[in-house]
Amino acid sequence: MFLAGPVSILITGNTARAKPDLRFVDTAIISTNLALQWPAVVGQLYSVQHNDDLGTTNWTTQVQINASLTNVSYLTPLTTTNRFYRIKEV
Repeated sequence: MFLAGPVSILITGNTARAKPDLRFVDTAIISTNLALQWPAVVGQLYSVQHNDDLGTTNWTTQVQINASLTNVSYLTPLTTTNRFYRIKEV
């Protein structure tokens, strides 16, 4: 027979946080690449898209990334043309 007194359990580190704004928070040129960084929700799938002409709606998905951390970074080669980037939740 097992007898136990009162038990207290303390759980920390799992405080719910608001979903972060979906925007690039940092960009940098690293050698011949452009680095893009954004805050993420772990387990959320994100699509990085580009468009060479904002006068059109021709957004092309460059990569899909499943966030494993709360900050995601992605490197893409620099191009010789103007290129615009956006990020979307999938």
